[in-house]
Amino acid sequence: MSGIAQNNNVVQIPGLARGEGNLIALSPLTPQERGELVAPIEQGWHHTIVKVSLVVLSLLVIVGGALLLTLLPGVPLFIGASAIALGGVLLILVLFLFLIESGVCPKRREAEPLDFPPLKDKASEISELQAEMSRVLQESSLCDFLKNKNSNDPEVLAQVLEAFKDCQACLAVFERKLRCKEEQFHRSFAIIAAQDPQGKYELLIELLEIRSRVADQLEKNSRDYYTFISGTFVCPPEGEKEIVRLQNKIRFAEQIWGDLERKLDEKQNQIKGHCLRITQFLSNIREGHKREASIKLDEGRELSYEERTHLEGLFKQQNQMLNTCFSELKNFYKLQKDYRQAGTNLKALKKQLLSTEFTFLGSNLLYRDFKVKYLEQHEHYKVLREQLNQLEARCNRLQGEAQFDQDADKKSAIAWIEERTRLNNELLDYQNAHRKQSKKISGLETMLLEYKENLQETERELEELQVKYARIVEEKITRELALTSSLDDMSKLYQASQTELATLQEQLLPKDEETLPSLDGEWVAVGEHTSQLKILVDANQALTLQINEKDAKIQKLLNEMKEDEKVLADLQSQIAEHKKTIVSLEKMNEQVYQDFAEVQRKYELILSPPTSPEKSKSRQEVILEMQLVQLQEENEQLRIQIARLEELLRAKEGDS
Repeated sequence: MSGIAQNNNVVQIPGLARGEGNLIALSPLTPQERGELVAPIEQGWHHTIVKVSLVVLSLLVIVGGALLLTLLPGVPLFIGASAIALGGVLLILVLFLFLIESGVCPKRREAEPLDFPPLKDKASEISELQAEMSRVLQESSLCDFLKNKNSNDPEVLAQVLEAFKDCQACLAVFERKLRCKEEQFHRSFAIIAAQDPQGKYELLIELLEIRSRVADQLEKNSRDYYTFISGTFVCPPEGEKEIVRLQNKIRFAEQIWGDLERKLDEKQNQIKGHCLRITQFLSNIREGHKREASIKLDEGRELSYEERTHLEGLFKQQNQMLNTCFSELKNFYKLQKDYRQAGTNLKALKKQLLSTEFTFLGSNLLYRDFKVKYLEQHEHYKVLREQLNQLEARCNRLQGEAQFDQDADKKSAIAWIEERTRLNNELLDYQNAHRKQSKKISGLETMLLEYKENLQETERELEELQVKYARIVEEKITRELALTSSLDDMSKLYQASQTELATLQEQLLPKDEETLPSLDGEWVAVGEHTSQLKILVDANQALTLQINEKDAKIQKLLNEMKEDEKVLADLQSQIAEHKKTIVSLEKMNEQVYQDFAEVQRKYELILSPPTSPEKSKSRQEVILEMQLVQLQEENEQLRIQIARLEELLRAKEGDS
């Protein structure tokens, strides 16, 4: 089937009739035929101003020329005359423009809008067009007119040309009408909301089929006309005989082509054998020459008669084989030329057969043949699409459920991880605070021990003070929470010690190699009794001041120890609460682990392919064991941290 004539292409047919408007029938449609509205030229006030300005300008030029002629007699005459002529020309042009725009010349008329009928009326129009198509195709068939016509008669050729023009003109006018209808259909479908899109496309397919039939008839008439004037026109009954004849010729040509191909293969094999024999002769001759050279060199004699005769025989056989090979090559090249010529003839016959079959046996491929198949496939596509939509909806629903469960599990897991992180951070904060307090307490204890040592070395005879201090220390060890009362007793003992310093100084004089405080606050050892006395006398007032300062420091240290012991008690209570929290976290961890295992089992049952129970059970057991080991490690780390905190607390209590 030939292609459908395009809207924007002009088919050049000799003597084709012209339609309205002096246009070729197969030329593009005019705007009126396409249904486009042609608006008239509208004029505004700016056009009027331009025209009035031109009139004024022309009058000014005429008046200026007249003034030049009358007032300035010395000015040459042609200047004034040219100015008057120029003004007159401008005035005539402006008046002509006024006449054109005022209605003397015909105006462009506005195209009336098209009335778009409904689909039912369009279906009736399609039926009418199909009936008209059948009539036009029957009237414009050139093949029937060309039967039994002599292509060598000039009168017959003139008649055929006139008939060809009439047929093509009739088809072209009808094709132009079809294009107008198609434009109207497209515009109506674009403007009117199509309630039945399937019916709309069926109408367009029918219209397209009609156009294709007309285009085929145009091409067939052109082909018949040109084959007739060339003397190769064949009527349809004779065309079948021509096709059979061409098929027989093609079969005979294929047989010849196959025979030539087989002969070419045989000749090629023979030439290969001759080449091998020539190569063998060359090697034998080369060996004979080498043997002759070696005999001349070693023995100093010529070849024998038999050997030379054998060598000459090899030369003769080689020459004969070369002549045979050359003759075979000539035959091979000749066969190859015949083979190519046979292939060319075969291609030409096949091409001629295709052209003949297309001319006489080719039927129009109608769009109606595809319409039924299209509708069947469309219904089948709808069913498959509905099934696909159902499957997609089910898949989306399952994915939504899985995503919801996954989001819930993820949120719970995130909450559990955040809670565990928060508790770990709190535990780390408690550990850091406990470490700081421990350092502070250890520093205070170190300072207190240093002070005790210095005080024991300087005040050995303060037995009552030592007993009281020992009682305070014992009370501190046995009663950690009664530190406030012991600190008050300690302050009272230090106040009593200040009153006893006078009596203790006399007892410290006879001591040898003892340590006494100096004026600058350091402790020095005095070897002799006189030096001790001098130091004690000099440092009496300073010692009193230092004892007061030491009392203040002791009071401050005792207050700090009291606060630290309170902090230790708070830490112990917090650690006990933390133990309870860890136990609850372990329970929560086990519950979350059980929930996670249950959700994972559901996911595997829904999303994973069916597997054997043993494999799924073993895989779940491996996952559960891995998670259990991980949780046990985390719990073990928490227990180690708690044990370390308890050891630190016990060590701190023992030191205190």
